[in-house]
Amino acid sequence: MKQLKKVRLGLAAVCVLFVVTAAVAQESDQVDGSALKNPHAGLKNANPRGHLNGQAHARFGIFDIDSIPNFNGQFFASGFSFDGTFNSHWYVNTVGNPPQLGGTTTINAPIIPVSLDLRNFDGSPRFVNGHRLISDVTPFIQPTLNSPVFANANWETGSAPTQITDAMQRAEFFKSAKPDWHTLLSPVVKTARTMTLIRGTYAFALNADGSCCRFVLVDANTFVNKLFPPTFPVDNSTVIGAAELAGDMTTKDITTLLFPNTFLFVGNTSNCCILGFHSYDFEPGVPENGNRERRYVMNYSSWIS
Repeated sequence: MKQLKKVRLGLAAVCVLFVVTAAVAQESDQVDGSALKNPHAGLKNANPRGHLNGQAHARFGIFDIDSIPNFNGQFFASGFSFDGTFNSHWYVNTVGNPPQLGGTTTINAPIIPVSLDLRNFDGSPRFVNGHRLISDVTPFIQPTLNSPVFANANWETGSAPTQITDAMQRAEFFKSAKPDWHTLLSPVVKTARTMTLIRGTYAFALNADGSCCRFVLVDANTFVNKLFPPTFPVDNSTVIGAAELAGDMTTKDITTLLFPNTFLFVGNTSNCCILGFHSYDFEPGVPENGNRERRYVMNYSSWIS
């Protein structure tokens, strides 16, 4: 969540072996635990529009945008840019306020639960073994709130319990941060949403009792197109568009789009798995905000049970 620059998307991959028994023939797009036996690291770029980092002398972040608080900095280290060119001078934008100023910055952190509705080719509801294919996110909302992303835990970076992202930032800026410097997330659960997927864009594994779903594999491009608004002004045809129109997601938030056991693949299901990324939805400015460009900062996160 720290970089506000482009969509350099974080990812996670896990090695999980599920044992699933089935008494009936599988659907052609139904998988079992072997689909996740050999996952590998992947990267998904859901770039809303390209923007460069601000310069290091811009103490309080990117100029003239409507978004969350952020500050700029620089460091020197030999390395390579994403295009493979050598670089030793790096500029960064980080969420919060400068560590040398101290104090606590608290950022609104809406959680938008998103269930998956898996449909037939013609868009009709899909049933397998008498069970409707809907992967419900509800059981994972409270565990997410209880996680160290939002609940305090003990860390070696300070004497007082805090959230994991705050602890990480305090470790990264330990040379310049004042003792009372913190960047905290204030979570609140917003209106639940549903992402509808058409057969051919997903695969699925059933729970042991035949219900949906132990996990769902989703084509990454389809997922991004279903998540981000395609046009301006936004409409409610996508998850983020509906949330923005409802006021559940604003430019002053770091919004979590929480999904249930959702793995993204690129091209085919063997090219798996992406379990999360962070980005922002870029929207043009409007007279009400002084015509400043709007950046709705978000992350797609999957609870993996």
